[in-house]
Amino acid sequence: NKNNMTLNLDAKTYLINNLGSDRMVSRSELEKLVTYAGNQTKISINDIIAIIGDNGALSVDEIIYAAADGNRAALEKNLARAFMEGTPAITVLRTAIRHYQKLHLASGCIRKGQSLGQATKSIKPPIIFLFIDRFKRQLHHWSGDKIERALSILTEAEVNCKSTALPAEAICGRALMSLSQAARQ
Repeated sequence: NKNNMTLNLDAKTYLINNLGSDRMVSRSELEKLVTYAGNQTKISINDIIAIIGDNGALSVDEIIYAAADGNRAALEKNLARAFMEGTPAITVLRTAIRHYQKLHLASGCIRKGQSLGQATKSIKPPIIFLFIDRFKRQLHHWSGDKIERALSILTEAEVNCKSTALPAEAICGRALMSLSQAARQ
């Protein structure tokens, strides 16, 4: 606002999901974006992708989508990176729970007669445009029963992270690997 710049919904969603939780880093990223935009008043998602660093949420989304896609290599790589950067296992698990809840909701809309596109558009907050195609593919592979089992696994993992002395990263990793395996079946 201070710089009289505006963002469309996709750009705003992407920006919010990629600033991370470190306030000083976020301010620095926003200053970089303002400098990059120069005199433009409308910042596009392409501007944000070009400038904003890979902080936090996008890497967590990559973890979740890799698990739901059944891509074990990407899951392992991104999960290790997130833990090395200090992302809490609970954050990863809660993001996964929200993702599978979105799949469950969209799956229910399809069962009620909506098209794949309508069901995907009904999700609020909206799916980040970078992930829409993957989300739609996942809807084909994940039945309602499988999604419910996934939610049960994730909820149990979150409870175990909070109530046992076991390492939270190990619990989270096992749960996501289990989901990755289920995605391939």
